[in-house]
Amino acid sequence: MIAWLGLAATLTGSAVVGGDETLGHRLPTIYLIGDSTVRTGTKGQQGWGDPFITLCDSSKVRVENRARGGRSSRTYLTESLWNQVRDELRPGDVVLIQFGHNDGGPLVGGRARASLKGNGEETREVVDTKTGKAEVVHTFGWYLRRYITEAKAKGAAPIVCSLVPRNIWDSRGKVRRASADYGRWAAEAAHQGGAFFIDLNERVAERYEADGPEVVKTRYFGTDHTHTTEAGARVTAEIVARSLQELDLPTLRGAFRTATKATDAGRSTRPGAAPYRFDFGPGAAAPGFVAVSPETAFHADRGYGFEPGPRVEGLDRGGDDLLRGDLCTGSAPFAFSVAVPEGNYRVTLTLGDRELGSETSVLAESRRLMLDRVRTEPGRFVTRTIAVYVHTPRIDDHRQVRLKPRELGIRDWDDKLTLEFAGDRPCIAAAEISRADDAVTMYLLGDSTVADQTSPPWNSWGQMIPLFFGPGLAIANHAESGESLRSARRAGRLDKVLSTIRPGDFLLIQFGHNDQK
Repeated sequence: MIAWLGLAATLTGSAVVGGDETLGHRLPTIYLIGDSTVRTGTKGQQGWGDPFITLCDSSKVRVENRARGGRSSRTYLTESLWNQVRDELRPGDVVLIQFGHNDGGPLVGGRARASLKGNGEETREVVDTKTGKAEVVHTFGWYLRRYITEAKAKGAAPIVCSLVPRNIWDSRGKVRRASADYGRWAAEAAHQGGAFFIDLNERVAERYEADGPEVVKTRYFGTDHTHTTEAGARVTAEIVARSLQELDLPTLRGAFRTATKATDAGRSTRPGAAPYRFDFGPGAAAPGFVAVSPETAFHADRGYGFEPGPRVEGLDRGGDDLLRGDLCTGSAPFAFSVAVPEGNYRVTLTLGDRELGSETSVLAESRRLMLDRVRTEPGRFVTRTIAVYVHTPRIDDHRQVRLKPRELGIRDWDDKLTLEFAGDRPCIAAAEISRADDAVTMYLLGDSTVADQTSPPWNSWGQMIPLFFGPGLAIANHAESGESLRSARRAGRLDKVLSTIRPGDFLLIQFGHNDQK
């Protein structure tokens, strides 16, 4: 067997190593498909796919960078670029999918590469003004699901990545996210298609914010705000490699030259400053994560831990994967809290068990339903991301909401983000919590038919509605039982909403039941 170490990798966009295919041997292959942010030939720019190749162990895996500049999820398919990749796929291969940058713009005329916005089944028939050829255009999510379905049919593992962020900052010093559109649609398509998902948009944005605008502008970007320099590409490649190490895929075990630490991305591991990273279970914590054992009870000095209640059980399955090698479970619903300031938070949960199946429902704060009966087979894990809104009674330096006695001390009004794990066999392996200042907020005002009900079996539609939105939108439920429109205003509930609502947010108001009395 002859090993050709990285032969012409920069010319061909691949590293073909460690096997003689004439003898029928072939290493598992990671295929990269996407646009110029993954691979570009423009001088002074580099896509993250090129340095990603150098992070892979050439004796364990091949990398084929088949991304093509200027392509969208639509044109990568219509130009038969995907067909070439699909026909090469073999069982055990991996396909990384990242599109979105070129999916806007015109459907016809010009470059005519846009997909329809969204993740539904809508279509539109168009005729190319240059060729006269008719084409049925689908949504962005539809094209991603097409790649997912066809990759799985060949026995490959599809992994959808949200598009890397541009070097665009808002007035608050935050990188502009895509969590309300292409990032969200990518997550939804991955979930619907049964693919893994990496929120690359969020993870890279967090790194940029940690390094600061000046470093990002001068080191990571050059000629424009979309394409990275060699240094910027390396940063993204390391985050991709680190994210892949967190997935429980046999092809990727030992596929990287060195283990990368979560702290390399500038993400704090110290509770008290978001983002927070928790590794649940009695075993050793994964690098960059804080260990949470079943005995980790919440108290103010620590700032995180399990709430009083049913017994939490810890299971240590062993193995090299520290993040998924142990977990916490329970025979009854149990709650975990983190002390955080008021605001929106994006929470990414890793659910599952290496040896047994699981079924986990996740409720936030006072029993807002976020995830419903997420099931995993033995040895499988899933990652789900939700958006949680945390608020306190404070309106300003002089006023606060006049709470009713039943509201005092409940989870909706404290200074903690609380997650409740329920279901036939809830299993939590890891949680990552970060600020989601870019998320849209939907505020609710109303009575008991809207308010969060703290005790089962009582529920309201306001508690159920979070289930139907992705991580780009957080539900802020300010409704309360027994309130009329008049009493809610007197209690300062509307003033509380107005003190935090921003352009682009929503306010849903439903009263009437108690106004009749």
